[in-house]
Amino acid sequence: MKITAFVIGATGWTGCEVIRLLTFHPCVKEIYPISREANIDLESLHPNLIGIAKKTYTLEEIQHVEPDVIFLCLPSGESHAMALAFSYSNAKIIDLGADFRFTDPAHFEEIYGIPHEAKELQEKFTYGYIEEYRELIKKSHYIANPGCYVNAALCGLIPLIKENKCLFIMLRL
Repeated sequence: MKITAFVIGATGWTGCEVIRLLTFHPCVKEIYPISREANIDLESLHPNLIGIAKKTYTLEEIQHVEPDVIFLCLPSGESHAMALAFSYSNAKIIDLGADFRFTDPAHFEEIYGIPHEAKELQEKFTYGYIEEYRELIKKSHYIANPGCYVNAALCGLIPLIKENKCLFIMLRL
Protein backbone atom coordinates (compact mmCIF):
# COMPACT_ATOMS: atom_id res chain seq x y z
CA MET A 1 0.00 0.00 0.00
CA LYS A 2 1.34 3.43 -0.95
CA ILE A 3 0.65 6.35 1.37
CA THR A 4 -0.08 10.05 1.06
CA ALA A 5 1.93 12.35 3.32
CA PHE A 6 1.45 15.93 4.45
CA VAL A 7 4.60 17.79 5.47
CA ILE A 8 3.42 20.80 7.45
CA GLY A 9 6.21 23.33 7.77
CA ALA A 10 7.72 22.38 4.42
CA THR A 11 9.80 25.53 4.00
CA GLY A 12 12.00 24.88 7.04
CA TRP A 13 15.06 22.66 7.22
CA THR A 14 13.25 19.75 8.90
CA GLY A 15 10.37 19.90 6.44
CA CYS A 16 12.81 19.95 3.54
CA GLU A 17 14.61 16.87 4.84
CA VAL A 18 11.35 15.00 5.41
CA ILE A 19 10.29 15.77 1.83
CA ARG A 20 13.66 14.60 0.50
CA LEU A 21 13.52 11.34 2.48
CA LEU A 22 9.89 10.60 1.62
CA THR A 23 10.55 11.18 -2.08
CA PHE A 24 12.72 8.09 -2.25
CA HIS A 25 10.65 5.91 0.09
CA PRO A 26 9.06 3.01 -1.80
CA CYS A 27 5.80 3.19 0.18
CA VAL A 28 5.04 6.86 -0.51
CA LYS A 29 2.63 7.75 -3.30
CA GLU A 30 2.13 11.49 -2.82
CA ILE A 31 3.78 14.23 -0.77
CA TYR A 32 2.06 17.54 -0.08
CA PRO A 33 4.50 20.22 1.13
CA ILE A 34 2.36 22.57 3.23
CA SER A 35 3.10 26.12 4.31
CA ARG A 36 1.15 29.18 5.39
CA GLU A 37 1.58 30.53 1.87
CA ALA A 38 0.82 28.73 -1.38
CA ASN A 39 3.21 28.45 -4.31
CA ILE A 40 6.45 29.07 -2.43
CA ASP A 41 9.23 27.87 -4.72
CA LEU A 42 10.84 25.09 -2.68
CA GLU A 43 13.62 24.53 -5.20
CA SER A 44 14.89 28.08 -4.73
CA LEU A 45 14.71 27.78 -0.92
CA HIS A 46 16.29 24.34 -0.78
CA PRO A 47 18.44 23.50 -3.82
CA ASN A 48 18.60 19.85 -2.69
CA LEU A 49 14.90 19.64 -3.62
CA ILE A 50 15.49 20.53 -7.30
CA GLY A 51 13.47 18.08 -9.31
CA ILE A 52 11.78 16.75 -6.16
CA ALA A 53 9.36 19.38 -4.88
CA LYS A 54 8.35 22.46 -6.78
CA LYS A 55 5.87 24.38 -4.62
CA THR A 56 3.96 24.52 -1.37
CA TYR A 57 0.24 24.27 -0.75
CA THR A 58 -1.92 25.72 1.97
CA LEU A 59 -4.18 23.45 4.00
CA GLU A 60 -7.19 25.16 2.45
CA GLU A 61 -6.03 24.22 -1.05
CA ILE A 62 -5.83 20.52 -0.23
CA GLN A 63 -8.67 20.13 2.24
CA HIS A 64 -10.15 17.42 -0.02
CA VAL A 65 -7.03 15.22 0.36
CA GLU A 66 -7.01 12.52 3.06
CA PRO A 67 -3.45 12.00 4.28
CA ASP A 68 -2.23 8.73 5.73
CA VAL A 69 0.55 10.42 7.69
CA ILE A 70 1.17 14.01 8.77
CA PHE A 71 4.64 15.26 9.64
CA LEU A 72 4.59 18.37 11.83
CA CYS A 73 7.83 20.25 11.17
CA LEU A 74 6.97 23.41 13.06
CA PRO A 75 8.56 25.73 15.63
CA SER A 76 7.92 25.05 19.31
CA GLY A 77 4.32 25.66 20.29
CA GLU A 78 2.88 25.48 16.76
CA SER A 79 2.30 21.74 16.53
CA HIS A 80 -0.37 21.85 19.24
CA ALA A 81 -2.99 23.47 17.01
CA MET A 82 -2.16 21.29 14.02
CA ALA A 83 -2.32 18.08 16.05
CA LEU A 84 -5.70 19.13 17.44
CA ALA A 85 -6.97 20.05 13.98
CA PHE A 86 -6.07 16.61 12.61
CA SER A 87 -6.90 14.56 15.70
CA TYR A 88 -10.28 13.71 14.15
CA SER A 89 -8.61 12.07 11.13
CA ASN A 90 -7.24 8.58 10.66
CA ALA A 91 -3.83 9.97 9.73
CA LYS A 92 -0.81 9.06 11.80
CA ILE A 93 0.65 12.27 13.27
CA ILE A 94 4.39 12.59 13.78
CA ASP A 95 5.58 15.71 15.59
CA LEU A 96 9.20 16.50 14.74
CA GLY A 97 9.19 19.53 17.03
CA ALA A 98 9.23 19.67 20.80
CA ASP A 99 5.52 20.08 21.49
CA PHE A 100 4.75 16.51 22.56
CA ARG A 101 8.13 15.23 23.78
CA PHE A 102 7.35 15.56 27.47
CA THR A 103 4.93 13.25 29.26
CA ASP A 104 3.77 16.17 31.40
CA PRO A 105 2.60 19.31 29.54
CA ALA A 106 3.82 21.40 32.50
CA HIS A 107 7.40 20.44 31.60
CA PHE A 108 6.90 21.79 28.07
CA GLU A 109 5.53 25.03 29.52
CA GLU A 110 8.42 25.33 31.97
CA ILE A 111 11.14 24.69 29.36
CA TYR A 112 9.67 26.71 26.48
CA GLY A 113 7.89 29.42 28.47
CA ILE A 114 4.69 29.12 26.45
CA PRO A 115 1.38 27.40 27.21
CA HIS A 116 0.74 23.85 26.05
CA GLU A 117 -2.34 24.20 23.87
CA ALA A 118 -3.16 20.51 23.39
CA LYS A 119 -2.95 18.96 26.83
CA GLU A 120 -5.76 16.53 26.01
CA LEU A 121 -3.59 14.94 23.31
CA GLN A 122 -0.33 14.77 25.27
CA GLU A 123 -0.90 11.34 26.82
CA LYS A 124 -1.73 9.86 23.41
CA PHE A 125 1.75 10.57 22.04
CA THR A 126 4.40 7.86 22.03
CA TYR A 127 7.99 9.00 22.41
CA GLY A 128 9.54 8.16 19.06
CA TYR A 129 13.00 6.87 19.87
CA ILE A 130 12.81 4.10 17.29
CA GLU A 131 15.87 2.17 18.42
CA GLU A 132 14.20 1.47 21.75
CA TYR A 133 10.44 1.73 21.12
CA ARG A 134 10.02 0.29 17.61
CA GLU A 135 7.07 -2.03 18.39
CA LEU A 136 5.22 0.58 20.41
CA ILE A 137 5.72 3.19 17.68
CA LYS A 138 4.38 0.84 15.00
CA LYS A 139 1.08 0.66 16.91
CA SER A 140 0.89 4.37 17.75
CA HIS A 141 -1.32 6.92 16.05
CA TYR A 142 0.60 9.87 17.56
CA ILE A 143 4.40 9.98 17.69
CA ALA A 144 6.64 12.59 19.36
CA ASN A 145 10.11 12.50 17.90
CA PRO A 146 13.14 13.11 20.11
CA GLY A 147 15.56 15.85 19.10
CA CYS A 148 18.92 15.27 17.46
CA TYR A 149 21.01 15.77 20.63
CA VAL A 150 18.85 13.34 22.55
CA ASN A 151 19.02 10.80 19.73
CA ALA A 152 22.80 11.07 19.61
CA ALA A 153 23.11 10.66 23.38
CA LEU A 154 20.62 7.77 23.61
CA CYS A 155 22.26 5.81 20.80
CA GLY A 156 25.41 5.64 22.87
CA LEU A 157 23.95 5.42 26.36
CA ILE A 158 21.15 2.85 26.07
CA PRO A 159 23.42 -0.09 25.21
CA LEU A 160 25.64 0.87 28.14
CA ILE A 161 22.69 1.18 30.51
CA LYS A 162 21.46 -2.25 29.42
CA GLU A 163 24.88 -3.71 30.12
CA ASN A 164 25.12 -1.91 33.46
CA LYS A 165 28.20 0.02 32.29
CA CYS A 166 26.98 3.60 32.88
CA LEU A 167 28.36 3.90 36.37
CA PHE A 168 31.84 3.16 35.06
CA ILE A 169 31.54 5.89 32.42
CA MET A 170 30.28 8.43 34.92
CA LEU A 171 33.14 7.69 37.28
CA ARG A 172 35.65 8.27 34.49
CA LEU A 173 34.24 11.73 33.72
